[in-house]
Parts: sequence; structure tokens; C-alpha cells
Amino acid sequence: IYTLSLHDALPISHGGQLPDELATLTFLENTAVEIHGYDIASPPGLLQTEDYIRALVRESGIPAGDSVERRVNARLRRQQVALRRSPPPSCWFFVHELALRTTVGGPEIMHAQVLHLLFATSLRYCDIRIIPASAGGQGLARGSFQLMKYVEHDPVAYVEQEAVSLFLDKPSHTAQHLLVVVSVAGQIGR
Repeated sequence: IYTLSLHDALPISHGGQLPDELATLTFLENTAVEIHGYDIASPPGLLQTEDYIRALVRESGIPAGDSVERRVNARLRRQQVALRRSPPPSCWFFVHELALRTTVGGPEIMHAQVLHLLFATSLRYCDIRIIPASAGGQGLARGSFQLMKYVEHDPVAYVEQEAVSLFLDKPSHTAQHLLVVVSVAGQIGR
């Protein structure tokens, strides 16, 4: 039973370890009936390949060694829990073109990542839309986020930055994130 009630934005510091909120995020993704993602800098975490995740973690300046593999494995576990359950959530991901043009890990890794996204579009529950660079500032004005919807509970928005993450469940906050999804969908066609 989902009993988490946040009522306000709860900043959670990452520090040097895996984020404490990872279990909460996994739980929220696993219980959501819909997941809307808006990503500017990279493909959605739920749709990243293992090699892409590893390269992204290494290139982002995370200390090498054990923490890299723990982060890779944590993201892969999130993918398995959220997307391989029955029934899976309905997913709508909006990815900025620049996220696909930025080479992470080299051409082979990017090629495999783009193919992985292409194959993901064949899943009946997964819709990926690319925000073209020609959208200008409208496609870049807001930061990346995930909006998760539930059958019996209010939506929750998840915003992750370098040093802090936020879970937002106030209706005024989640409504703003839903407005972004609707606005972008209208701009690029859904």
C-alpha cells in the first residue's frame, strides 16, 4: 500500500554515496500507472543501456571504482523493477535532440543507445518523442523531471540535480510539471 505523503518538496542531499532516495524512487516508479519523463541532457534513465550508464557515470566525474558499478547496477535494477512488471506503466518520454547528439562513451555506445530507444518505441506501453533543436528555448527552458501518476494517489514529480533531488507532491507543483508535458506534446505533436 502506498502511504508515502511528502506534502512539500523534500531536498535529499546525495553526498558521496548512492542517493538515499533511490529506494523511494524505485518504489514510486514500480507503483506508478503512468510515467512521464522530460529529459534535456541524456536519454531517460529507465531506457539507458548498461554501457551508456557506465560511460555517463564515469564521464560525469563520479569517483571511479566501486561507486561506478554500484550506480550502474542500481539504475539497471530500477529499469527491471519499473518496466518489466506486469502490467508495466504507460510511459511517455520527451527527449531533447541534444541529448541524442551529445556523444557519451564514444560512437559505438551512442549507436547502441539510440537503437535501444528505437526498439523501446515498439513496446506497446512506451512512447518516445524527440524535442527538435529547432524548438529553441521552449525545449530547454525547464530542467529534466519525471512525473509519476497513480490510480489511488496524487501524482509525484521527481527532479534530480547534481547535489540534490526533490520529490514534489503538492498539486500546484505536479500541475506545473503536467503542464510542461502537455505543452511540449502540443509543440512537437503527440
